[in-house]
Amino acid sequence: YFDSCTLSAHKFYGPKGVGIAYISPTATFHPFFPGATHQNGMRPGTVDVPGIVAATTAADEAILEQKKRRAHAQKLFDQLRAWACHQSGFELIDGGTSQSPFIAALTSSFTEGQYLMLQLNQKDIAISTGTACKAGEQDPSRILLARGLDETSARRLIRLSFSHTTTDKELEQCCTALEEANHRLAKR
Repeated sequence: YFDSCTLSAHKFYGPKGVGIAYISPTATFHPFFPGATHQNGMRPGTVDVPGIVAATTAADEAILEQKKRRAHAQKLFDQLRAWACHQSGFELIDGGTSQSPFIAALTSSFTEGQYLMLQLNQKDIAISTGTACKAGEQDPSRILLARGLDETSARRLIRLSFSHTTTDKELEQCCTALEEANHRLAKR
């Protein structure tokens, strides 16, 4: 049971800038914008009907495909785990049974994640560094530090995201590019 829930549509392949909010009829709600008239005072402005339809359609599809998408992501995650086990330059941060197969975190033994991200970007491979909530900040994430990573490891962390459209070949290309970049940067 929960009182409220918000979802960002782009997280399930809906349009960016569209969200879904649920507020239980039993929950007390105070409008953020006084005088708002749309959706029982929840917000002002014009309702984005095409965005709502697109978000709803994307949510329906994500629910229908959920098991298939998770199995595909788990297969890719397992392939990445096997690859990382055979690499001296990377370690997979494994969350155990609670690990989402859609997001993988690796630490490099030699190079800060930012440098790896720039190297892979040159090959049109998108990876992230740190945690999403710290995007653009230079300090290591307190979440990573709380998980037991030291500052150096936290700075060397990269994140890979898998989706239902990610192919085995794309993962293989990413792993090859990571290995090449790590070795190249380790020589500096």
